[in-house]
Amino acid sequence: MLLEAMDDTDSSGSSINSSSSMAAAASSLCAKPKPLSQGQLDDLVRDLDLPEESSDILASRHGEHGILDSGT
Repeated sequence: MLLEAMDDTDSSGSSINSSSSMAAAASSLCAKPKPLSQGQLDDLVRDLDLPEESSDILASRHGEHGILDSGT
């Protein structure tokens, strides 16, 4: 499981608990996504080679979930 503590070994071969590293990783996974700008959305649509109808659906769904900058 991702949130279980991992053990690392230092240069002497001793086990080191990296729970602080795991806490930081878990925190970043739970962070609110950064909203996409219009340019980033346009790049995504172009990279995915989406037709206009599909790109409108993608933008609408992202907007519903608050993943777009205001005005996008």
